[in-house]
Amino acid sequence: MRINMLGANFKSRTALMLVLCLAPWDQALSAELKVLLRYDDFSHASNPVLEQRLFDAARKGGGGVLVGVIPFPGEGYPEGDTGMPMLMPKLPSNKIDLLKQFANNGTIAIAAHGFNHRDNVPTAENSEFAGLPEALQVKLLGMARNSLETAVGTEVISFIPPYNQYDAATLSALEDAGFGLLSAGLHGPAINSSLAFLPGGPYPYRIRQIIDSAIANGHLDAIIVSTIHPYDISESGAELPSFRNNKGQISIQQIENVIAWLQAQPDIRLVSVAELIREKEDLSADRLNANRRLRKSIISRQRLLPKALNLYPLDGLYYPADRANSMYAWQITVATIFYLLIAAAVAFPAHRLLSLIPDRHERRSMQMATGLSMLGLAAVVFKSMFSGFYLSSATILASLLGLVAGMAGHRWLHSS
Repeated sequence: MRINMLGANFKSRTALMLVLCLAPWDQALSAELKVLLRYDDFSHASNPVLEQRLFDAARKGGGGVLVGVIPFPGEGYPEGDTGMPMLMPKLPSNKIDLLKQFANNGTIAIAAHGFNHRDNVPTAENSEFAGLPEALQVKLLGMARNSLETAVGTEVISFIPPYNQYDAATLSALEDAGFGLLSAGLHGPAINSSLAFLPGGPYPYRIRQIIDSAIANGHLDAIIVSTIHPYDISESGAELPSFRNNKGQISIQQIENVIAWLQAQPDIRLVSVAELIREKEDLSADRLNANRRLRKSIISRQRLLPKALNLYPLDGLYYPADRANSMYAWQITVATIFYLLIAAAVAFPAHRLLSLIPDRHERRSMQMATGLSMLGLAAVVFKSMFSGFYLSSATILASLLGLVAGMAGHRWLHSS
């Protein structure tokens, strides 16, 4: 009778856990996936023909492109304390005309992509701004912004840091220099800022895969920012950087095809930066911090829950703050229930089995169970050292804890 009751309780808890796992996605089923293109390294050296085709494709698809323009590629920093001299960006007239054309029709939003895009900091990671004095950052950012606004005749409020690297001083400098939006990577210093944040995402060759995964899992209430560089386009003639391992170049025609495919999909919308701002999309630091916490959680990093429970953040998706916070909370709740159930599923049978063993064999049985627990613990430690602590290791550990709990419960009841 007791075993039957335990079995019924196990089933009811399992059903409850499955219901809990589905709960975070009820609202997502009626949402839409928003896709924004980000194009970095627009400069005097990039190919204007390919860029025109990219911008045209975005315009025809009803979306937009956040264009990271390098104002002074390769130039040195202005010397001396001369205030903020007005310089024209190092762009030929045809490139400036291209920016004007698509800025005026609302297709592109122009972002300053650094000052000169040099690696100016002697650290292991490439960076132009991180590590520079804040006063110098304010000066460089102000000059970059003013030069682009003067040349193109449109407001520039966005900044894309070269190499996606920035520091806390950069955040303060951006506000002082009149910027309102930062598009970098998802990682960076602790954020407490009034800036808007729109982290870059997957390279263009992965966007179909990312979207298919989002649709299959019902993760539709998110933003995807597909980050494109000139070297991503095969016709540019540029080689992929070494960290890309020669993987991911596609043709401009393939990019145009992807944009056309996106336009035809239900529940997916190509958007521009202006649309996101106009629709009051939450781009706050709270949203960025919530996404960071979700992706850095031990459950996400170590994959401590079965994939079928659908509680992991998907690659390339930037979730709303409430969704990211909800997923994080459900991760903790479901993981607690999941591993307690595993421990209970071992503890009760272990206790029951030990109670059936005659007293004369009890000590030997307890020694064997203890030895088995120690052997299992050693196996978990060994496995974790060489291949990491993931779902299988956590499951074994929970089972061992259940065995120990069953032994302890048996000993306590037997001695009372």
